[in-house]
Amino acid sequence: MATASCGSDCGGAVDMAIPLMIFSPWVVWLIATVWAIVRLVRKQPAVWVMLLGLGMATVIYVAANIMLFTGVG
Repeated sequence: MATASCGSDCGGAVDMAIPLMIFSPWVVWLIATVWAIVRLVRKQPAVWVMLLGLGMATVIYVAANIMLFTGVG
């Protein structure tokens, strides 16, 4: 509903922020999961990998939200 006020042309920041909000957490979690599995197979600790993935996904999602609401105005 944030983009309802700008009509059909919201600008480049909004056009980039929406897919970033949708796909970036999934991509980060996929990469972190694969990395953690590889570390577990090598018998190395992997808990911090998932915590790092959580932090990165959160930061990217919040940054995309800020970009969206700044672009909408």
